[in-house]
Amino acid sequence: MRLAHTPDADMTKTLKIHAYEFAGTWINHLFVDIMPYYVVIRLFDAYLHQGIQMLFRFGLALLYRFQDQLLKCCKKEDFLKTIKDQIQQTKLPCEIFKLAWKFKIKSSILNWSTIKAMKRCEFSDLSKITKSPQLSYQPKLNFSSKIIDDSYWRLIYSWIPNRHRIKDPVLLFGESGKPELSLKKMYKVTEDWAPTVLLVKSAQDRVFGFFMSCLWRMTKQHEHIGTEECFLFQLIPDREKYGWQPKSNNIFLIAQEELFSMGAGQDGFGLCVCANGMGSSEACETFQNRPLNGDGPRLFRCTELEVFGFE
Repeated sequence: MRLAHTPDADMTKTLKIHAYEFAGTWINHLFVDIMPYYVVIRLFDAYLHQGIQMLFRFGLALLYRFQDQLLKCCKKEDFLKTIKDQIQQTKLPCEIFKLAWKFKIKSSILNWSTIKAMKRCEFSDLSKITKSPQLSYQPKLNFSSKIIDDSYWRLIYSWIPNRHRIKDPVLLFGESGKPELSLKKMYKVTEDWAPTVLLVKSAQDRVFGFFMSCLWRMTKQHEHIGTEECFLFQLIPDREKYGWQPKSNNIFLIAQEELFSMGAGQDGFGLCVCANGMGSSEACETFQNRPLNGDGPRLFRCTELEVFGFE
């Protein structure tokens, strides 16, 4: 199902109603201003599992559900009031969630819609959200990393999606000072963990990595996995996050027996690590990153590699 094929879409254009006028606060407030408590709790549970896409699906389901009443509106004010009144008067049976799952939303459209909705809300500042978030949860670090000390985890937590910030990191895999890397073993121990953070230390003592939003697995030829939540980052000495760029490619992760790579473009991979311990990093279209090894050589030796999950 697509909203573009419903009468509501044509009506909003006719009445010159922008979605952010009613849906902006829906998305940013998790519907708490208009929904009964029991519905918000169930919706929040679905949001933790599916992410922001579930909120958009639920919003589309509401519009579709009330389209008969909305089609009777002749003015913008009537349209907005009808939405509010219908939501408050309806008990919203379980079928509304089933209806929400029927909506298919392209990832590229969702990304831009999210940004626009957040920018329209008075309290939202995307630059502040990504660069200086306020963390209320302090993760428990029951491991010893050979790459970074505990102080860097606060920065890493400020970069990962909000719903994962109430979990603690767990060291899943680590190799140090070996001429070759056991990539098969790494794929095996990470196959049941999502999300994960991968850290790499180069021979030039630079530290950088990758956030993987879904499960690791070996990919087939011409196949890639991952979602728009994936990102590359530099940690030492530079500190920078490189998120997915809308309208670029979606080559987030390729995992093969002899190498894995993140991001791609005409110049090469954003990050590539081979089983022989060698790696490379180039500017890529997926994340529009700078070479992660900084001023060091594009081709480098990987001296340390660690992968962390969250639980």
